[in-house]
Parts: sequence; C-alpha cells; structure tokens
Amino acid sequence: ADGAVKIEHPTGSFTAVVGLTLNSSGSPVVERASIIRTARKLMDGHVFPREY
Repeated sequence: ADGAVKIEHPTGSFTAVVGLTLNSSGSPVVERASIIRTARKLMDGHVFPREY
C-alpha cells in the first residue's frame, strides 16, 4: 500500500510518501520512501518575508 505521512517539526511540516508491504508474518515492511523539500526564496535584492 502507498500513502502519505505528514511529519511535523517546530517550524512547520512536510509530507513523506511511503510504500509498504507485509512480510510473511504480517508485519509491515517499508519498500520505499520519498521526501520532497523546497526552499523558500529569502532575498534577491528585495526581502521576501513570510506571509502569516
């Protein structure tokens, strides 16, 4: 089964995509996991403050 897992930290959160299967005893096994992280543009001659 594939699914998204939301991971939270002090400054926000991100989503990890996880692919699971079950082994012969029925326990979950992580087959794959991926995280995409992007950076917010901070400066380019102008300041880009966070929008709250």
